[in-house]
Amino acid sequence: MNMKTVWTIAAQDSAGISGISADVRVFESFNCHVCQITTAVTAQSIDDSVSIQKIDANIIKDQLNVLLKSHRPDAIKIGVLIDKSQVDVIVDFLAEHNLNIPIVFDPVLSATSGLEFNVLTLNDLKPLLKFVTVFTPNTDELSILSNGGTQAILDCAVKALYLKGGHTDLSVDYFVDQLITNNSPNLYFHNLKQNKKIRATGCSFSSLLAVYLMDYPVNDAVTMANASLQKSIKTSEYKINGFNILKSFSKSIDLNDYPDVSHCILKTQNKAFELCAPLELYPVVDSVLWIKKLAQWGVKTLQIRIKDQTGEELENSIKQATLICKEHDIQFFVNDYWQLAIKYNAYGVHLGQEDIQVADIELIRKAGVKIGISTHGETEFCIAKSIKPSYIAIGAIFPTDTKEVQVVGLDNLSKWVEVLTPNYPLCAIGGIGFKNIKTVLDSQVGSVALVSAICSANEPQKATKSLLEYFEH
Repeated sequence: MNMKTVWTIAAQDSAGISGISADVRVFESFNCHVCQITTAVTAQSIDDSVSIQKIDANIIKDQLNVLLKSHRPDAIKIGVLIDKSQVDVIVDFLAEHNLNIPIVFDPVLSATSGLEFNVLTLNDLKPLLKFVTVFTPNTDELSILSNGGTQAILDCAVKALYLKGGHTDLSVDYFVDQLITNNSPNLYFHNLKQNKKIRATGCSFSSLLAVYLMDYPVNDAVTMANASLQKSIKTSEYKINGFNILKSFSKSIDLNDYPDVSHCILKTQNKAFELCAPLELYPVVDSVLWIKKLAQWGVKTLQIRIKDQTGEELENSIKQATLICKEHDIQFFVNDYWQLAIKYNAYGVHLGQEDIQVADIELIRKAGVKIGISTHGETEFCIAKSIKPSYIAIGAIFPTDTKEVQVVGLDNLSKWVEVLTPNYPLCAIGGIGFKNIKTVLDSQVGSVALVSAICSANEPQKATKSLLEYFEH
């Protein structure tokens, strides 16, 4: 297996807890080769600080240049920088060598034990930030650098700002962090509050983020880093003077370690929707006629997705479909039109990621209507998790003839089934038919949603019967 190389540019902690020591523990946990570019050496313990000695910028320059010859990095994590001369040599190095790799910058301005590291300003850091993939200050550091304003950071051309808000009281149940970019809506990452006293969580998180950015887009890398950090915190047992020390890290397959993600701050955890029964064969059709046929052919879960009707015609279709499904004891979901699902007391409503941002989720919950949510990756299933839905849909597994889709593939399906199955009924959707349904069900997903395999079949009733056989117990 090809081992990835990660550089950490940070300070040495004489206590072996934070800084480069924390970075090494993270990177080696993920079987990475770690190169260490030291910016300072400290004299500190778990709860006391004495002094710090800056490393000359020319030594940092030499470290960078010599390492590049035989240890070219796949990612870089930057921590403590002492002064502008250190910033300048790193900027010159990055400008000269087009590395095209993820770079995480955690602007540590002081140690928890009380040591002040530097007096760098945002203007000093601006030339560096344009090379940075994710900048990870906490709220105190943001206040020092830009009086708490996030736009000043984004104006420095950094690709993303991850604001660690665990030091502020934004929620009753959660520590809340925020991911901010210029090109997409802000996301809030909520981790349940814990009573443990932990050291080096900031260093560890930014190092985990560097690891995941080598394989994931920013949103999902942040999600995965949060889950790994929470897993490490939950399982940590080694203590010094009452502080838990994080010793090892790994990917989490426990959904409870993953953050609740949303487009606003959650003051408390949402109440859970009632889970639906196993979905099994789940046709998605566009007319009442198909609903009637499939109900008669023995299908027990159905969704109506109507794109070509409005007003009274649309409402009448949903009303009729709901009545048919009630008569046949079918789990019937209305796609998108949650107000009509409530009005006619449908079994449930199915919403996409864009829809849940505008739907009144609390009104749906109070109405007793169940809810399914589409997801395409780790962050999106954590957005669904924050709502606590009745089921989660994963897809598209394969390309589809019905619309242009984001394809996630069988490998991701299997990974996500392992994480999500203990908590939610799951449904795979997208391009599924007779040629591949067996491989999809081998992932243990439990249910498949499909369209063309029935609606485009020469003998739809026969096709439906054959598909139902995959779910006979």
